Amino acid sequence: MTKKYEVLGKRTGQFGAFSLVEQDVRIIDSGKEETWFSVERREKIVRLLLTTDKGYWFLERPSGLRFDAEGWQLPTIYAVNGSVTDAAEEFLRESWSVEGDIEYIGESPVAATVSNNIHFVAVRLSHFGRSLEGLKRFAPRELFDLLRRQGIQDDRSARMIYDHLPISLVADPRIANSWSDYDASPPAFADALELADKVVDTFGFFRLIESTTKDIRPSESAIRQVVERPDGVRILALDDQGRIVITRELRNDGWDWRLPGGKVKRIDPLATARGELKDETGYTARNMHLIRTSLDDEDIRYRLHYYLAEGLTPGEPRRHGAEVIEVHLLQLPAIFAHLRSTFSEERLREDRTGGVLYSILPLCLVRD
Repeated sequence: MTKKYEVLGKRTGQFGAFSLVEQDVRIIDSGKEETWFSVERREKIVRLLLTTDKGYWFLERPSGLRFDAEGWQLPTIYAVNGSVTDAAEEFLRESWSVEGDIEYIGESPVAATVSNNIHFVAVRLSHFGRSLEGLKRFAPRELFDLLRRQGIQDDRSARMIYDHLPISLVADPRIANSWSDYDASPPAFADALELADKVVDTFGFFRLIESTTKDIRPSESAIRQVVERPDGVRILALDDQGRIVITRELRNDGWDWRLPGGKVKRIDPLATARGELKDETGYTARNMHLIRTSLDDEDIRYRLHYYLAEGLTPGEPRRHGAEVIEVHLLQLPAIFAHLRSTFSEERLREDRTGGVLYSILPLCLVRD
């Protein structure tokens, strides 16, 4: 089941590596007419889950805009034409002289209005022609420890790694977690970088930016086209029984399990989080504080602020327009099942939220 709409008109444009799409639509059920703005990166970004038959993983340091010393990411390549798997196979053969079984996992969505065009490919290495230059090998336990201390730069990549680690590892009962253990600050940028932004235009609620990055050591600079959309909030709301409030929302592409949340407008993120929790679920929270900020990549700026809400009081939701939202209270094992599900209608599809949940939830409880 999906929302049905009719496209009345469509306009397109370009900004750097991005396609800009503006659509006039009519919602069939309500007759309401809306204008939708969306952006799409034309170039395909391909992140490789490189593993060996002994369970080792390979990661690389991020290139370009670097994060702090703990920053690692899945090896990344770019594909303009052809299939993603063909590009991965060619790259592995020409760059590292390696072979392996290649499986396409899928594309990671960012938001309904942003197609980041990030694809994930799993590669089980079977032959090494030479060492994998620039990569570091991690044993599963080392990789798990790195994930738990937020050492993976990209939360959607972290989600993919967690999905492919053994359940016995991510649900290790020896690992106990406290909500106070997590630093809400995003990773710091390296001191060697200076940034200067110039807003050249707007597109709906997006800002189109020319960003100049200067690396002090050596003195080099580069100009990139960057798309920035308003920040978002997500709320991890817990009731007195330790259940998590999660919604099932009917969106343009079907039903979607997700944490309550929405777009930050003219008010601060905390006020937005309180308002979105009430609007979507009816709950108000006695206590709410920031537990995590998730960054997107360097070309699409879209921060998600995650808030922990406790001391819940139920009430009537304040739905806007034609929103169709179910509210559920689930124990941690059920949340874990939605994280690991491979079925679109059951999977918690927002990969950044999946990565954050894996990183902060007390996963030892999924065996209880």
